[in-house]
Amino acid sequence: MRAPVVQAAAALTAAAGLVHATAAGTHAGDTTLIWLFTLTGIMQASLAVGLVARPTRLVVVGSAVANLAVAGAWVASRTVGIGFVASLATVERVGLQDLAATLLEVAAAATALASLAVRDARSRKPLAILSVAALAGALAGMSAPHEHSSSHAHEHGHESDADSAVAGEAHDHADQGHDETSEHDETGEHEDASGLAVDAIFAGADTSGATEEELSVAKSLIEDTRTAIATQFSGEAAVIEAGYQSIGDGRRDGSFEHFVNHDYMNDGVELDPDHIESLVFEVSGGEKRLVSAMYILERGTSMADVPELAGDLTTWHDHQNLCWDDTRTELAGALVNGECMPGGTLRETAPMLHVWLEDHECGPFSGIENHGGGCVAGHDNEH
Repeated sequence: MRAPVVQAAAALTAAAGLVHATAAGTHAGDTTLIWLFTLTGIMQASLAVGLVARPTRLVVVGSAVANLAVAGAWVASRTVGIGFVASLATVERVGLQDLAATLLEVAAAATALASLAVRDARSRKPLAILSVAALAGALAGMSAPHEHSSSHAHEHGHESDADSAVAGEAHDHADQGHDETSEHDETGEHEDASGLAVDAIFAGADTSGATEEELSVAKSLIEDTRTAIATQFSGEAAVIEAGYQSIGDGRRDGSFEHFVNHDYMNDGVELDPDHIESLVFEVSGGEKRLVSAMYILERGTSMADVPELAGDLTTWHDHQNLCWDDTRTELAGALVNGECMPGGTLRETAPMLHVWLEDHECGPFSGIENHGGGCVAGHDNEH
């Protein structure tokens, strides 16, 4: 066994470690994957040092086995998923970053094992060639953006589909809105329909089919909701103190985390700004920002029970593919090919309605998964 070949294996291993360290940074918002990639990077850096400082047979074989194990885990995540890691439970799409790391690991393992058979290696050409290859692979992997599969979109399936997570409440406030409308009509102080249709509060929404009464009810609900949120909640700590609990989504940067107040889920009160069933945070750069309220109808209701409110302007939705833990409070998986993956029990949600706390390109009642994309408001099942 001669140094140049072992050093080449060390270079390849260190390069794979650099890519994993970079991957940890691109998974901001997912603590599990951040730690997983960080520890993998540290392990590979340590193996590289060991191969250079003490290239015994045990160290060489150990480095090869470790690199192949990491590569094997990647193959599993791209073919069948890794059930015991929630973030990797569903199959990922192959990306340049993870492919580069895996190729480096396989090359490092092959080089390490090959060094065991080398009796004499005076030439340093193998080291030079493989070191350049390792550097090129590391640079390619480190510069490539991490690509999420569509299943992660729901974590991008859990995060948007998890955009729901719930079951809950909706229409005392609607009746109140109708009563207020009648009073305004009697006094002659009500705004005309054309004025409401172009009101800035409906920016991004199609109000062309809404009646004067529907627009009035919708505006009242939006204003009352935003006022209630602004006066009661300054951030995540205030939301938790008020009795809201995260459902366990929002693991990735750019995703959404839902907090649910389970005391409001079956209290007989619906569409009440003082009893909002769910509050939604956007996760970005390690920070959380409260962006939406979500009203949920009573447990056991369906889309057939949705109140009219503002007709097509208020876009209700439900979820029929979410799997929950035994407490029914946290997401445990999603329905994949008829099974809950990675686990949990399938429970359909009651209808729900978002009210954005600030202007949204798709309107104040748009569904979560439309962020950054087209404007087809709502989720899979709409009303």
